[in-house]
Amino acid sequence: MTTKLNLSGALAMFEDHLNEICEALATNITAQLEALPPLPVTDDEYVTWVWAGVREIEVEQITEIPLQVIRRIQSRRYYESMPHHEKKERITDEDIQRAKEVSIEELYEGQLKLVSGKLWGKCPWHAGGQERTASFVVHKDNRWSCFSGCGHGDSLDFVQRRDGVNFIQAVKNLTR
Repeated sequence: MTTKLNLSGALAMFEDHLNEICEALATNITAQLEALPPLPVTDDEYVTWVWAGVREIEVEQITEIPLQVIRRIQSRRYYESMPHHEKKERITDEDIQRAKEVSIEELYEGQLKLVSGKLWGKCPWHAGGQERTASFVVHKDNRWSCFSGCGHGDSLDFVQRRDGVNFIQAVKNLTR
């Protein structure tokens, strides 16, 4: 019988090597970004704009998961550095799962419109939520994405970005 290992469990197993893990992730990100071919040089503004969008997607794909791991390690270090009396309670995997189950629709401040089975609205991070056309979408699996390129994620990512808090605080805010 195999046991499924989550990120928290993996970080606990490698507690003595978290600095090396962060350094390796950062080095790997840097190497992958440096290996990207240069963007084509052209006088056509549209082609330049398209290539810039493609590059943005490439960078996001390279950095998304390693940066999530680094943020989790930093949050773990912050939590562990707090005096014992400030540690109200440990965050469990169940807390994280409950936080991820909070509906993004409930967290979104604004009007969402159902189109083709997805909820669409104006992105809260573009022009202060005052963009002209909807680029923010909530998918059926309770994940969000912005088609203007500002990001995507689950309810935890949404709260971290919206409220400017770390992972632990986002879990606490969503499980209160």
